[in-house]
Amino acid sequence: MTPAVQTKRILLAIDDSAAAQRALRYVGEITGGGSGFHVDLYHRLPALPPELREHGGSEIPDRETELGRQLSQRIAEWVASLKMELEPTLETCKQELIEYGLSSGAISFCIDEDVFPGETLADALRRVARERKCHTIAVAREHVPIVYGIEGVDVLYPHHTGDELVRDGAGFTVWVIG
Repeated sequence: MTPAVQTKRILLAIDDSAAAQRALRYVGEITGGGSGFHVDLYHRLPALPPELREHGGSEIPDRETELGRQLSQRIAEWVASLKMELEPTLETCKQELIEYGLSSGAISFCIDEDVFPGETLADALRRVARERKCHTIAVAREHVPIVYGIEGVDVLYPHHTGDELVRDGAGFTVWVIG
């Protein structure tokens, strides 16, 4: 009896940056042509803009319900619009992985719209990797300056999601791709 081939799932964070494109090519080179790989292309939607976080409210219950319904509709339209804008990027990424030899069925999309308040990108990647049973998380190496206010002075500290994943990525293999 031949042992079953175990699929190695990779969660690859993508966007339209040059760094993410390098990461995509790297993952394509590693996985392409080989069986037993599945790549989950992950993209995180931005947080809701302030005007979609809450409505003005009303003391009239029926009006309050209607305002809530209208807000929910505006949020759904905003998310749908972002997904539509993102679709060509995801399809391009998928086609590139197929060109490397990965089968179409071994590639899936994960658009994360359920962003929790205060959740870092590294936290979100770990959460989604657990949900999708990915043992490898791949991210592009790109420093993102974070501004911290210290006694009225803004200081830039280089920060990177990959650094955070490496520090606290227990249970995952982390590829930080330059």
